[in-house]
Amino acid sequence: MPYYIGADGGGTKTAYALFNEKRDLLAQHEGPGSNHENFENGFDEAAKRIFAGVQALLAKAELSLENIDFAFMGLAGIDHPYQYEALMQRLNAMGLTKLEIVNDGYIVVKAGVTSGAGIGLNLGTGTCCNAIDRQGCRAMLAGLGEFSGDVGNGSWIGTQVFRCAYDDLVLGIETTAMTSMIFSHSTSIPSNSSCR
Repeated sequence: MPYYIGADGGGTKTAYALFNEKRDLLAQHEGPGSNHENFENGFDEAAKRIFAGVQALLAKAELSLENIDFAFMGLAGIDHPYQYEALMQRLNAMGLTKLEIVNDGYIVVKAGVTSGAGIGLNLGTGTCCNAIDRQGCRAMLAGLGEFSGDVGNGSWIGTQVFRCAYDDLVLGIETTAMTSMIFSHSTSIPSNSSCR
């Protein structure tokens, strides 16, 4: 029976899933982040982490790499051809040879559209906007962070929400609906708390 691996790797965590030919989910594993840009040893450390995650996933299903027909991974930090080649070379050397990797933003597009063409905005530890047109051509704007003016990632959104609530509760500048949303979803602050 054919088996397939899918992985979504970011700066914070990497999720692995094992499927059969009927698309039945057979096993899952979550490991640490795998973005090579976060490591002193770059691609070597990223490949090591990815391979360990694949091995942990296969152990849960009592399978080996020889049982895998194909693996597809969307990985943060795979923005340029040289990055693709560097990581593929290392993963191939470890035994992951039936493999394709793309930037993790492209799996957002593929998972969210039925036509195969679309635009996806990935707001994780970093930010990226990826697009695939009807001919299959891909384009990407990488998220570099606030220092470049490329904002919008999860951290930036959280900061903006906190700032609005702070302006409402502490400074009394402007009332915002986000304040009540924070209180209604918080486990550490009572929802009937009055801060003014």
